[in-house]
This record gives sequence, structure tokens and C-alpha cells, in this order.
Amino acid sequence: MLSPAALRAMATELAHVATQGSASEHEVWARRLERLDGRTWLTLDDAARRHSYTATTGSGTPVSGTRNWLGPTLDEPTGLVATVTSLHVDGRFRHRAVRVLAAGRSPLRAAALALRSLDHVAEIRQDAVTALLANLDVDSAGPALSVLLAGRRRHRSAEALAAVGQRLLATAGAEKIVRDLGHSPDRHVRRWSYELGHRHDALRVETLLETVHGDDDQLLRAIAAQWLAELAEPRVLVSLLAARSTDARLVALSRLPDEHLTPAALLPLLADRSSRVRETARWRAKRAGLDALDWYRCQLAGDIRGPRRLAACLDGLTAVGARADSELAAGHLAHPAPSVRAAAVSAFARLSDTSEVRRELPPLLTDTSPSVAITAARALGRAGPTATDAEAAWTSDQAWSRRAAWQLTRTVGSWDRVEADLRAVCDPDPALSGLGKAGVRNWLNGQAATTWAPLNNRQRGRIAALLTRAGLADDERRRVAFHARIEESAVLRDALAGRPSPPWPSRWWRR
Repeated sequence: MLSPAALRAMATELAHVATQGSASEHEVWARRLERLDGRTWLTLDDAARRHSYTATTGSGTPVSGTRNWLGPTLDEPTGLVATVTSLHVDGRFRHRAVRVLAAGRSPLRAAALALRSLDHVAEIRQDAVTALLANLDVDSAGPALSVLLAGRRRHRSAEALAAVGQRLLATAGAEKIVRDLGHSPDRHVRRWSYELGHRHDALRVETLLETVHGDDDQLLRAIAAQWLAELAEPRVLVSLLAARSTDARLVALSRLPDEHLTPAALLPLLADRSSRVRETARWRAKRAGLDALDWYRCQLAGDIRGPRRLAACLDGLTAVGARADSELAAGHLAHPAPSVRAAAVSAFARLSDTSEVRRELPPLLTDTSPSVAITAARALGRAGPTATDAEAAWTSDQAWSRRAAWQLTRTVGSWDRVEADLRAVCDPDPALSGLGKAGVRNWLNGQAATTWAPLNNRQRGRIAALLTRAGLADDERRRVAFHARIEESAVLRDALAGRPSPPWPSRWWRR
């Protein structure tokens, strides 16, 4: 997608070529415009008539003026001049260009007429739709549909799109539309052709299979898999269990009858790369009387090749494992692959009691992988931690370990949360410092007045020291110091220097 400045420059260059360019320039630009998608056409149309100011070109509208627009080159064979004239700011010029575009047939003319089918002037819009339908065939429909689908939320676009669909159905038929437009480079055109084919029962199993296995549009693959389940025999759905698309595998796994889903086909899906597929496979295994937990145990106890499969098995153990499986999960906490260590942390935290979690997981806060450190922080946060569990991570050279320490300490709550946010504010990592500032402000706005836990002098001293280093606004520092009952400190002298006395009485200060 081109930037607004680039589109304005293109519109300015097109206006120059249309009014003063040679036949060879017309040919070059015609070929270039034919490669534009519908969204770019719409934004180019807007840029061509938008009045703006730039330092290089001054103020004005790119496609405007009266000189050289309606000359003898208007009906030149490529259609470039008429196409650019159809972008003109003056509706009379656009209307004349529509009539010239109607005299020929090409993808460029079809795209330009589709664009004018969305025009705000009724006469231009009506003539453009009439011309578009008169010359439309499946070969030139792709660019026109790309424009209409990109502007489908615009006024009157639904009428033009419906008219184009009816015209193509009458001249070509639904099967030819799917066959030709189903391979369009524009994914919106492909989706439209498949929806039309589905409404008219023109989709074939072979076509849907090809789409499920080969199309690069994730949404179209998912839709095709759903429609395939309505048409295909069970033996065809079995082949989808190995499809690249997650949605296709889910459709097959959900729709296949029990007698066609054998253990040999079902059990490997318990370690599928998609968590949604694994969850559905466990449901089907339970319905079929298969023991998914026993399968996971056998896989983890054996020689599994590949960290992805091992992590998937640990994820399954997290879902269906028992207390006795915690040692099996703990055996993978030191695995070389970060994905496996992260999955092992989740499994161990789920299957172990809180004392074991607090004993084994704190060292993983300083793991070399950010995902492992953050996963360990979340697991420890559910185990009733204390602020001391994160001390080693706070002193780490790794920014993600300090972030894990901040996340863990905040879960302790009360004044430990305030101290964690202040430590984060003072951190050299800008991302963590920003999170700390946001945490302090959220606490002041929502929880400061209800933080009634006793604050011992040692922690009060640490908070006071952090306030002197934190880059907070004076008002924020004063408010934190007030709630923490920090008196006669350097932070207050710095914050109140040269400012009026606080609005509250001194007895409130010592609440």
C-alpha cells in the first residue's frame, strides 16, 4: 500500500502524462495501473481530487484544470488518458471520460469504470455501471471486482456489486466464475467467487481440496474446509488430518464419524502443533475410550525427536496430567530448547504443590529465554510468592529477567507492588521503565487510598530512596510519599522546593 504522499505524487505524474505524455508513456503507465489492487485504486482516486499543500509543489489538486484534458488523445487505444480523466475533480470531465471508456474493453477500462460506479454523482455512476456491464466478461472482471469489493462499504456499492454478479452469472455461469476468478491474485475476489459458487452449488470437491491445501488465504482455507465437510465423503476428510491449515485439520477432526477416525490417525494429533487441534483430539480420544494421559506418558518417557513435539506433549500433560506426573515434567526444566523449558514450567506448576513450585522455579526467572522467564513468573505468581522470590532476577543483566521480577513482585500486592513499580521506573530498560511509570500512576489513581497494610521502616526507606531516583513528576512523588508516610526526607525537600505548602493539614500527613 502506497503512502498518501506517494499516491499524490503518482496522481500528479499521471496528470502530466495524460495531458502532455507520448504514446509510449501511455503504454507504460497503462500497464502499471493494471497491476493496482482495488484498495490502491480507491486511495489513488481520493488523492487525485484532494486539495493539499506541499513544500515542493505548492497547493492544489493533482488532477484538475482545463487545459489539454479533452483533446484528441482522450480516446487513445490504451485507455490511459480516459482513465486519468475519469479521476478529474470536475464531474463534467469524469462523465465525458466514462463515455470514452465505454467504447473499449480491457482490464484497465473495467477498473476505471468500476471506480466511477462508486461516484457520488448519480449520472456518472449510472453511466459507469451501464458501460461496465455492457463490456464485462470473466477475463476483465477481476480488476473491476477488486475495486468494487474494496469499496463495498460505500454508498451504492452493493447495487453495483450485485449487478456485476448477475451479469457474470448470465454470461459465464457459476462454475466458470469459480474456475477463472478463484485463482485471482486479489484474495477478496477469490473469496467473492467462492461465496457465489457456494450459493449456486458450483463448488466441486476437487476445487475445495486444492484450495484447502494450496491457497495462501487463511480465511478462504478455513471456509473451504467447512464447505468440503458438507460435500466430501469421510475418506476425503481423512486426508485433511494432515493438511497444512489448522482449520482444515479441526474440521476433519470434528466432523469425521467415529468409525473412520482410527487410533492410528487420532493419537498423533494429540501432539499436533496447534493447541486447538490437540484439545479437540483429546476430546475425540476420550469419546473413543482412548487414554490420552497414558499416551503422553509413553511419549515423554520415550525418545521424542524434535522440541516441537516434546513441548506439545508437555502441554497435553498440563491439561490431563496427575500429581504423580510432576517429576516427569520437572525432568524437562533444563532442556536445551526454550519452548520445551517453557512448556515444562507450565506443566510442573500445574501438577506440583505450591511449596515445590516456589522451591524449583525462582532460578528460571533468570533463564536465557524471555518466554521461559515470563512463564516462570506467571507460574510463581499463582503459587503465593513473596518479594524475596524475585530478588535474584532483579539484579540480572537481562532485561526480560528484571521484567519477570517486576511482574512477579507486583502479584504480591500491597506495598510490594508499589516498590516493584518504583524499581521498574529506575530500570535502564526503557520499556520496563515505562511499565513501571504506568503502574505507579494506576496505583495512585485507583488503589493508593485503600492500601492500608503496615509499611515497615526498612521498606519505607527503600521506597524513599527509589523516589529520589525515579523520574516521576513532582506531584506524583509527593503523593507517593504522602501515602507511604515518608517525612523529612530528601525526596520531599526536592519535591517541595520552591512550591507552596501542601493543601492538607499536618495531622493528615501523619495519618
